[in-house]
Order: sequence, then C-alpha cells, then structure tokens
Amino acid sequence: MTRAKQFAMTAAALVALSGAACASNQDDASDATRICPQTLPVPPTGADVGTEYADQLPDIAKPEAAWLCQYTADTEGVPGADAEQQRVWTRVGEPAAIPSDKMGAVDGVLRGLVTLPDDVVCTLDFGPRWLVAFQVDDELWGATVDSYGCHEVRLTDDPFTVAPGFSSEEKLVRGALGSPPGIVDELKSAAGVN
Repeated sequence: MTRAKQFAMTAAALVALSGAACASNQDDASDATRICPQTLPVPPTGADVGTEYADQLPDIAKPEAAWLCQYTADTEGVPGADAEQQRVWTRVGEPAAIPSDKMGAVDGVLRGLVTLPDDVVCTLDFGPRWLVAFQVDDELWGATVDSYGCHEVRLTDDPFTVAPGFSSEEKLVRGALGSPPGIVDELKSAAGVN
C-alpha cells in the first residue's frame, strides 16, 4: 500500500471521528499519530536553512482536512551541523484536529503567506514550532509556523520525510515565507489548543 493510500485511509477515519477539535481528548484517535511525526525531518547536510527565503508564493488548493501539532526544540541536536540543523524538533502531545467549520484558519495561513526580503530583521526570542498537517486530495502536506523570530512558515510535501522548506512539489515553494499576523493564536483557537 502506498503512503498516499495509507494517509487517505487514516485521514478518512480521523475526519469521521465526531468532529471534536482535539485528538488528544479522544480515545479513538490513536491513528492521529500518523498525521504528525514524532520529530520533524532535519534539513539536508550543508543546506543554508537560516537565510534561505522563498522568492515566490505557493499555489495550493483549499485543504480538505487539517491537524495542528506543537514541537519544541532539543538544542543539543545533531553533532557537526550548523545552529539551525542542530535543532531536533520533537512533538509535544497529540495532533489536534481542526474541525471543518474552522478550516478558514488553515486557508488563511496559506492565502496570507508573503515573501520576505533578504535583509529582514527578526527578534532573537525563541519558542515552539507548530506544524499544520493538511490534506490536499490524497496527499498529506504541511506548513511549519515558528512562534518566534519572524514567525516564518516553511512548507513540506511530506511532514514525515521532507524537511520543512525543502519540498520538491512544484505547487509548494522552497525556503521560508512570512506569515499573517497572529496566525499561531488563530490556529490554536481553531484546533481548541490552549
């Protein structure tokens, strides 16, 4: 069975679950762990992940279903890698399903993305990274949103194997994009996450 078919079956089962906002509150939602990986894939060795910004916007159809997952960084990370690559992002808790009547928040992320200038100045704070895993047809794609700095968004065509910002899918873009103001709070509210 292909990964796309496995995802489609898992997604269909999750969407059918009572529409509750938070998968962690559902005993029947153990399959939700197939939606968000335990750790996010790391960028390829030698990749310039700290300063690479996308120069165009993605072309993504409106998602059919979505889940929100929180990640925190292990700062010890991978020996021999640069500072960004040393961060191993580990999931905290279970994925939270975003109900169909709140999908506007996810569409707002994707429609509100902007390109960033190479000389953008970001704050030096640090916080969690959020993954919005979303279904487009039979595919599971994702967008990470940083809760710090410039609140950058990075897209992936497979949250389990492709590092955010390194997608090879032509409808997605490589590099970091800017996000709409307050989008993390909007996504958390849509998913029923505190």
